Amino acid sequence: MIIGNSISPLSTIIYAAGGISYIPLLDTYANSKSCWSVFKMRTTFTGSFGTMRLDADDSTALLPYNLQGTPDLDALTLFANGGLVTLKIWNGQDLAETPLAQSVTGSQPSLTDGSGNPLLENGILAPDFDGINDVMEVPSSQSTFRFMHDGDNSSTFTVAKFGNSLNPDQAYVFLGNNAGSSDKTGVTLSYNDRASSSESNALNNVISNGAANACFNKNNDVVTPNTQQIISVLMDADNSTLIDRSRVFVNDGSVIQSNTSSATPSTSNATHNLQVGANGNGGNNLEGSIQEITIFEDNYLTEQSDIVTQINSRFNTFV
Repeated sequence: MIIGNSISPLSTIIYAAGGISYIPLLDTYANSKSCWSVFKMRTTFTGSFGTMRLDADDSTALLPYNLQGTPDLDALTLFANGGLVTLKIWNGQDLAETPLAQSVTGSQPSLTDGSGNPLLENGILAPDFDGINDVMEVPSSQSTFRFMHDGDNSSTFTVAKFGNSLNPDQAYVFLGNNAGSSDKTGVTLSYNDRASSSESNALNNVISNGAANACFNKNNDVVTPNTQQIISVLMDADNSTLIDRSRVFVNDGSVIQSNTSSATPSTSNATHNLQVGANGNGGNNLEGSIQEITIFEDNYLTEQSDIVTQINSRFNTFV
């Protein structure tokens, strides 16, 4: 079942809410390993945003993109009929169209509030994670994202909001497959604001090899909680210059680096499937929203500024 009208491929999409024309990011940077977004990101993509579920009766429908390249809010509101709608499947727009999925109804992020009103950030749909159970997962992906921890390059660009207050005092993982532990294999990208660990509005990214950390890039006071931000994380787990194993950027800011870990990265598969909104094993669940994650199997240090500029032209995150 599809509610509303799906869109055909366009070379340039007009974002009506801001009067902005943009070229979908993956038309310029086509080799994305995965891409989930509330915007249409590739002109040849003809699918929907994803599968939405009505909490009242467990019925489902496809939520299409509208002619402006964003999820059709009229279709969402019509389907909600005054009730809660959650996200069951978030369709991928990479060439393989890798989906995010969550079949457990109590763990699906919300698309509306309990009265059927769409949840928005900067006027754009923002899937909301409750900080308790909500998480989405790439099925059978332990080998798919091995490049993020085995010494190859990766570049991840995320549009997210961490916490629903100015002092969350929590740790939230927005992307992970190693259960947040050095004795597991994989990565964790997280926000940390715990007084108990002397971390304040920090961005942490960890690459672990099953016994130790090949990278631990921890940086305090770089994120504003409860605010939409663009986070760039570029990783190279076997770089001989330890500080260059991880580079982090917030919005259009300067590079942030602190790694001193020197363990050899593992070439084994990740311990868990890749999760969005948790650490791979359903822990440190995100409270906040995620509107876009794009992952490249490449070093996009040179291109990082241009990619962030393109993202910001759609989300209007910073001036």
